[in-house]
Amino acid sequence: MDNMGDVYFNQANYPKAISFYQKGVQSLIPDFDPAEEHSNPDFQKMICLDPYSLLEPLESKAQSFYKIYQQDSQNQKALNHAFAGYENLDTLITQIRQGFQEADSRYALIEKTIPIYEQAIEVALELYRTSNKPFFLKRAYQFSAKNKAIVLLEGLNDENAKYNNIPSELIQEELDLRKNNMQLEAQFYDTQISGNAQQIDSLKDQLFYNRRTYARFIQKLETEHPRYHELKYGFIEAPDPQKLQSQIPDNALLIEYFIGEKQIYTFTISSQDISYFSTPKPKNFDQICLDFRKFSSQDKILKKEKYSNTAYQLYQLLLEKPIAQASQKQAFNRLFIVPDHQLAQLSFDNFFYEKTDSWNNRNNPFLLQKYAISYAYTSKLFFDQDKQERLDKARKKFAGFGLVYDDYTLEGLSNWLEENEAPNQQKRQIGKLLYATQEVEEVAEIFGGDLWIDQKATQVSFMENASNYQVLHLAMHAMENKKDPMQSALAFARQNDDSPFLLRAADIYSLPLQASLAVLSACDTGFGKLHKGEGVRSLARAFAYAGCPSIIASLWSASDASSKKILIPFYQNLKEGQTKDVALQNAKLQYLRDINPTYTAPAYWANLVVLGSSAPIDFGTRFPWWWGLGISLGLVGLFWLYKKWF
Repeated sequence: MDNMGDVYFNQANYPKAISFYQKGVQSLIPDFDPAEEHSNPDFQKMICLDPYSLLEPLESKAQSFYKIYQQDSQNQKALNHAFAGYENLDTLITQIRQGFQEADSRYALIEKTIPIYEQAIEVALELYRTSNKPFFLKRAYQFSAKNKAIVLLEGLNDENAKYNNIPSELIQEELDLRKNNMQLEAQFYDTQISGNAQQIDSLKDQLFYNRRTYARFIQKLETEHPRYHELKYGFIEAPDPQKLQSQIPDNALLIEYFIGEKQIYTFTISSQDISYFSTPKPKNFDQICLDFRKFSSQDKILKKEKYSNTAYQLYQLLLEKPIAQASQKQAFNRLFIVPDHQLAQLSFDNFFYEKTDSWNNRNNPFLLQKYAISYAYTSKLFFDQDKQERLDKARKKFAGFGLVYDDYTLEGLSNWLEENEAPNQQKRQIGKLLYATQEVEEVAEIFGGDLWIDQKATQVSFMENASNYQVLHLAMHAMENKKDPMQSALAFARQNDDSPFLLRAADIYSLPLQASLAVLSACDTGFGKLHKGEGVRSLARAFAYAGCPSIIASLWSASDASSKKILIPFYQNLKEGQTKDVALQNAKLQYLRDINPTYTAPAYWANLVVLGSSAPIDFGTRFPWWWGLGISLGLVGLFWLYKKWF
């Protein structure tokens, strides 16, 4: 049926195409008996034989209605039918995703559905233009935001469901099972590299058994604790722009991107306004982003003119109009950026907000000069809803882990890089890190707290203590694994040949962190494998999944000397009560003012970014409300006694 529909679609006979696409839908849903060709199935009441295959005829039908509207712009009914079709597709996509158990299947679904959501955004915006009804602008934004970091959000949803509805002993059992699986997967990955066929087969069987054991355990939890099942599989609603408006500070502008195949959609939300912008996507857009990232990460910029042009070109393409329009209604000095695809690997700090023919690293028109910038995988992660509960659980303030590497640990790192066929550039970056220990010691002088440095900075010590602290600071090497992001790792002190000294992303996913902030002072912690819609699979993302709402990460190789000179003032600014984004902006500006000109290239400072909530750190002592009431009553009593006797 679909093939005949495609024939008529290509002939621009859209009414005939719709009739065949509708028959294709009926063939997959036996109970679907539409009275009209524009009717859509009700997925709450009808059973689909093959939901994944249903995407194609439903999409083609919605697209055909939109084509009819484009032929005749007076045909508002066709436009409404197209919109209803994309709403129906959105519901189906949500149901399909909830049926997938494996994250990779969800990633694949997101990539497949991006063209559907791009068309849905266009249709919703066309309805907004023709009707001027805010509802359609809201839906356009939600189509854009719908699949942003949805796998991450579902993971956080699962964790919250467990911790609020499952007995502590069962939570610990689940953590132990998951940790064993992660360790076995890491062992299996390492064995595949070494090529021991017999051991590979043995581990594969064991891994299969462990996964089945874990699946049965989760099934048991869901059966015996229905509230957990309800919350875990509960519908994750797309962000509501009106609700976001109430959460955004008056001095901030949220900018969210959707990078489609043909268009770049930009949505801006402030406390005063919601707007959108649509820009044709340049054919060389991917290359522009790659060039800018390459220039940004070079400690010596040889092609200054090309860098300047690219930095300004990206500003014009992505920010100039949104900022200009928002500035007419309110003043702001903070930008909350929700990037998409390639943009997630760029630092907006070193965009040029105006064209310049001169080059001066201190005084270039960097966007940093005007705005404090923070980023999030999805707009929901800008606002930390569970802050007070987590602060109550994190009993201690600061934990610092840092080490100047000894030869024994460096030997282990070199072996790991060799086995993983790491690029030569990554191998060359492995050195002692002479400033790492000083960095965590100086931060501890500002905040107080506990330190694990040099030989005491072990993977085991981190795993045992990290969940007790409000702020985590890790100054060490990080290794990105391009083939398998779950094997990217932070390198702690190596104790002996058998003890684990690498903290892999897979290990971090299983940690129940209570920290408000994790500072990953290491190379490439915010960089990793890109997934359209979902974002970057990196070490920073692992910390977000583990429950940490704010992360300072590096988008490329970090200089430990420069990182120290930026992060110490950053913590001082935090202690003064500044928000994290403003604290990092001021620390970078101070760095540019004070540092030797040799080290002013963006490679030394633009790599550090704030991911997630930028709210200030609350280091105040918290008391139960009834303490305050008791003190007040006591003072009243003392005053009464004073009046009575004197």
